[in-house]
Amino acid sequence: MEILVLGPLEARSARARLSLGGPRQRALLAELVLHVGTVVSMDAIVDDLWGGTPPATAEAVVQNAVARLRRVLGREAIETRPPGYVLRLDPGAIDAHRFERLVHDAQPLPATERLGILGDALALWRGPAFADLAYESFLQDEIARLDELRLTALEDRIEAEVELGQHHDAVPAAATLATQHRERERLCRLLMLALHRAGRQQEALDAYEATRRALDELWGLEPAEATRALQRMILTHDPAISGTKPVAEVAGLVRRPGSLLLVEPLLDDELELEAAGAALDACGMPSPRSPRATAACCRRGRARSSSRRSGSTGPTRTTPSAPLAPRSSCARSCATAASTPGRRWVREGSSSRERSRFSSARS
Repeated sequence: MEILVLGPLEARSARARLSLGGPRQRALLAELVLHVGTVVSMDAIVDDLWGGTPPATAEAVVQNAVARLRRVLGREAIETRPPGYVLRLDPGAIDAHRFERLVHDAQPLPATERLGILGDALALWRGPAFADLAYESFLQDEIARLDELRLTALEDRIEAEVELGQHHDAVPAAATLATQHRERERLCRLLMLALHRAGRQQEALDAYEATRRALDELWGLEPAEATRALQRMILTHDPAISGTKPVAEVAGLVRRPGSLLLVEPLLDDELELEAAGAALDACGMPSPRSPRATAACCRRGRARSSSRRSGSTGPTRTTPSAPLAPRSSCARSCATAASTPGRRWVREGSSSRERSRFSSARS
């Protein structure tokens, strides 16, 4: 016999569907399934089935429901054991337990095997968990837990598809899920990467923006560093994310580009930082040991930033008499960058005041 909870509650024997009776009887079985192999006290059963306001006949109703379930499932299936009842069933006969085991077993495997096992696990779902008992308050935590596990498994499957170069196949499912769960940043990164590798860069950037807005509206938060950094890598067509490299390895690559590490302490806001980074890239990313070249590129970045603010479309010139920062300050920053291995820089998205404090501390 097997009991299915990943959808409406069902019991099957030799592939024949068993009749489980009315709502109260089904809710009792669901209670025992949640604690399979463990005694559930009569008090706990009454409390859960009637939400703390049981009738005087509650225990008699439970005893009658147990008797009817035994006639369907077999007398040995539900054992009376003080102070209540225990469902005697191998956990592997419950589809939710099989699902969790398959997802767990898939984690360390190569992408091809992982994709197959995750497909088998997700095929066990027939609809929302405990779909016909979704109104029962005692099931809410378990329903939420199973839904989260399913979403994680779906993300795992998308990740395996992207790793295998099946980004075109991964995009539809990832896009649908992302529309339903804008706040899930891992899902957002997977969709961004799949779209980028499918040659749909603008849609990848749109996916980032949708998640950024959702996080801001829900909790007033910005995306995590890994999500923001992936956006930058897509903007710059970074070759590190264009192949079939495992997604976990790509996540390890999303760090601040070296060109921006040189100038970040010298700039006041993210707009200027973008412009300075573009200027540095145009100069071929000068060495940290060339402060004069770095300072010149910083001045060009300042000019580009000013042009963007004013809306000017024509070329903007700057004069050597208006440097972004004193040359000695720039030199000190570059020297520190060159001589301090593993130095931690201002975190992504930090405020102007934080950058100013960081710059002063380094000087």
